[in-house]
Amino acid sequence: MKKTSFVATLLIFAMLFMCCLSGCDLLGGKDTEKEQKTYTSNGLSITMEDGFYEKELLSATYYLESQDKIFVALKESFTDLSSIDFKSESTVYDYAELVANTNKLDAVIKLSESEKYAYFNYTKNVEEKDFYYLATCHKANDGFWLVQFACDTKNTDEFNEKFHSWAETVIFDEIDVKTI
Repeated sequence: MKKTSFVATLLIFAMLFMCCLSGCDLLGGKDTEKEQKTYTSNGLSITMEDGFYEKELLSATYYLESQDKIFVALKESFTDLSSIDFKSESTVYDYAELVANTNKLDAVIKLSESEKYAYFNYTKNVEEKDFYYLATCHKANDGFWLVQFACDTKNTDEFNEKFHSWAETVIFDEIDVKTI
């Protein structure tokens, strides 16, 4: 073996070794789990991976985005929903049906394994790009929440399970409706 090819091979192994020590992923292995962070605003808290930042979105109660995912939450109070004759006694499943029907989505609504939220998924083209959405519906003491997660459709398999695990962490401030 020539001396230069031996040195080059030795350098490659040294770089791979250093990369392994530092946790980089040159060989295409699975990403290491990102650090978790709890995000809180407007009476909603959710724990997701670190790296989301808040942005203003006029039609949302709370909006966060990362490099490749979005989170958007919309709160509809029982008072607001009563104007369309939707009752506070309704279930999250009823609310999910209302959301899907109002938005003309042909969606199959399911209840999460924990029965903490109802959900459905759909795809939508926005500005010439296809997105996958997981829409989760939650009930708080003073209203219903539509909590949605989205990503590029090519990343659906990678993020769908993550989105469900994050939906499980959603909690709301306990507000007594009678005092408001």
